[in-house]
Amino acid sequence: MIHPTAVISAHAAIDPTAEIGPWCVIDGPVQIGPRTVLMNGVAVYGDVRIGADNHIGAHTAIGGRPQGRLTKTSPRGSKLVTAIRFLSTSPSIAARCGATAAPVSAMTIW
Repeated sequence: MIHPTAVISAHAAIDPTAEIGPWCVIDGPVQIGPRTVLMNGVAVYGDVRIGADNHIGAHTAIGGRPQGRLTKTSPRGSKLVTAIRFLSTSPSIAARCGATAAPVSAMTIW
């Protein structure tokens, strides 16, 4: 069920069993899986995939600017990738981890 006050992009793919609450904004090629619930005021932007059986709390914002990925080189020279995705990338957190922030173009929530 999609609430009548929700604003949904023509590019979005929403499973018929998903519930989209009042005043939600879904902008871009967003995919929302079965039985997922978006409470009131949720905003989802960009290339975001939300899988089955998720519950997104009220006034949550997902997507938007590119998310952050922290990478760090191990002592043996291989690259370690920590899939930490911030709603906004924090250079200070990246610096404390000895890593650099690199853009990620899409986000998946399972």
